[in-house]
Formats: sequence, structure tokens, C-alpha cells
Amino acid sequence: MTETSSESTSADERFAEGLKLARESMGMTQEALALRMRERGFKFHQATIYKIESGFRRVTVGEAAALSRALSVSLPFLISGSDREELYLQHVVQLALDLMALHDEIAEKLEDLRGLENAIRQAVDTREKESAPDAEVYPGLRVSGLVAAVVGIDGEALLNEIRDRIASPVYDQVRRNHGW
Repeated sequence: MTETSSESTSADERFAEGLKLARESMGMTQEALALRMRERGFKFHQATIYKIESGFRRVTVGEAAALSRALSVSLPFLISGSDREELYLQHVVQLALDLMALHDEIAEKLEDLRGLENAIRQAVDTREKESAPDAEVYPGLRVSGLVAAVVGIDGEALLNEIRDRIASPVYDQVRRNHGW
């Protein structure tokens, strides 16, 4: 099936509208979006975004895919010209996924901190064994809280806070909305 000129124009117009809606809903300027595109290897400037949104410039498939990633929305959203509620839902889902990824990253870093804590504990134990019995070695040192004291946070509490108060409720709401 061959696309007619009016179908092509209509699709281009919907894409331009979807692009502008997505960009503005994120509070992003045309310059900021152009910068994101340059970071992805495209020679975009503020004027490029203006021309696309105004219908004076078409985009390639590669540019359209990169624009959707730069705005954290799906390519079908940009093409279909979906409404603000759909855009909001996509943003919430993307934020929930990003939050879950950050949660995993924090969990990995917490494991690194636990490894560091164990290394410190072993070093303190070794030092205590090598010291004379009457020598004062690291008075008052409680290794269990050392890492938290050094970095100023309780990593376990932070991880639990993210999981319990933020990630789980958002993920549960998204699952309910989509019937997952």
C-alpha cells in the first residue's frame, strides 16, 4: 500500500505536534533538546527543532528514534499524536523504570560499602592482634557504623527508603493501571 501525499503530510504534522507536546511537557527548551540530539551524534541546533515542530523540516527514521529516546517517550507516541494523559503515563512508567534501575545501582554500591566495611574490620582486627595488650588502638571505633559515619549516610536505610516509599508504590500503581 502506497502512502498518499496527504497521509504523509498528516503523519508529519502529528509527529511535529507530538514532539512539541513531549518537549514542552518536560519543561525542555528547543535548545536543550537540540543539545541532547548533538550528544547522540546528530547535527541539531535550536533552529532544527523549531523547523521540525513548525513542519518546515521532516525527520529521518533514525532522527525520529533518537528524538523519542531523548524525550523518554515511545516513537509510536510521537507519531500518533497521543494526548497529554498518555504522555504523562509514559513519563511515570519511564521514571519508575529509572528509579528501579537506580535502586539496583544503589544496592550494588551498598554491597561495595559492605565489602569496604569488612576490609576495615579485618584491618582493625589485624592491628589489634599486632598491638601490645596495653596499647590504645582505635578507641571507641565501632566498625559497624564506620562507613555510614564516613559518607554521612546509612546506605541500608537509604535503600529501604527508596524501595518502600518510592519505587514499590509507583511500580504497583503502574501495574494496576496496565492490568499487569
